[in-house]
This record gives sequence, C-alpha cells and structure tokens, in this order.
Amino acid sequence: MSSTIPTAPSLLRENTSTTPAGQQQPARPDATMVELTGMQGVVADLMAAAAEKKRATQLYDALVELIKKRIGTAEIGTLDGQPVVTYTRSERIILRDKLVRELFPDVARECEDIIPVRTFRLLD
Repeated sequence: MSSTIPTAPSLLRENTSTTPAGQQQPARPDATMVELTGMQGVVADLMAAAAEKKRATQLYDALVELIKKRIGTAEIGTLDGQPVVTYTRSERIILRDKLVRELFPDVARECEDIIPVRTFRLLD
C-alpha cells in the first residue's frame, strides 16, 4: 500500500513569528539559535513521523471507541473466551485548582512555584 505522508503543520504557531521573507523564527528575540546543518533528513523524517503519529492516534482513538461501545457496562472484553481488553472504573483524588484559588487565595499563592521547563516544538 502506497501513501504520501503530509508534512506536519506547525504545532503551536503562536510561539513563532514570520519574517518578511516568509521564514518562521522564534518569537522571543533573546532565543538562541543553532544551525542544524546536515540534519535535513532527520527533520524531514521527524515531520513525517509527526504526521503518522497524528494519523495513528486518530485511528487508535476511533478503534477504542468502537470497543468501548461494544463493552458497554462490562469490564472485560474477550476474543474466543480470552480476555483482550479491560474497561474499568476507578476513583481518584483531584485538587480543583480554581476552587482552592477562590476559597483560599493566600494559601494558593503561598503554594505556587515557578520551575524551568523546555518545550520542543516542530515548526513548519
């Protein structure tokens, strides 16, 4: 089966700006850059993999929904009597951030922290 994998669109365009020549660049003027000379193939493969990942995720999600509908309220799905999937219920404790900020704004501010993170984005 032959198919063409489209290049991945920019995942978060708001973090880039476009130069008059139409090239994307980081929106932060203080961002450092490094030339990825010789990595054109790697970047092209990454773009293809991103597109394939998106397609595979959509297919996976659609197939899971079909099985969930078939399982209904049961918890185990079988093929030929052998369990192949489970769809179980559980409870988890969550902290509702918005409610804490409304009821205890001082405590919420006291518990805030700023941590450094790095985010990788594939651009057009």
